[in-house]
Amino acid sequence: RSAVVSAAHGHVLSMTPRGRAGLTSGEIQNLVAVDAQKLFELAQEGHYSWSCPLAMIIVSFLLLKELGISALVGIVTMFLIVPFVQWVVRKMMHIRKLRVNCSDARVESTSAMLQGIRFTKLNRYEEKFIDRVMSMRMKEMKLL
Repeated sequence: RSAVVSAAHGHVLSMTPRGRAGLTSGEIQNLVAVDAQKLFELAQEGHYSWSCPLAMIIVSFLLLKELGISALVGIVTMFLIVPFVQWVVRKMMHIRKLRVNCSDARVESTSAMLQGIRFTKLNRYEEKFIDRVMSMRMKEMKLL
């Protein structure tokens, strides 16, 4: 995962300003982190796309063999739950998108403050900054 993040940051640093147009530093950092996490999840859980249906078929066959016709209730229930699981996953993905937007705003605010740290310190804006970041973090926490 760290190798992917490092490679992505290296690519971002070599981009022209025109290539980064419209993207804030917070959005870039968040995109790199999210993309690295997605690749990590794919490597870790990608095989479920073929192994879960195969397992359901094998389990169904074994249940029918052991329990006979009475196993059909369990098998039908198992296959009827699949659309519900798909609905739950879609809902989770929608919430994840909302969390990413909150994270982008928080990271952008933190990056802007760190870039202007001298101005922040000289004008004693630390408390205002902390309050703003904590309010953004609370919005983000509500989505967890």
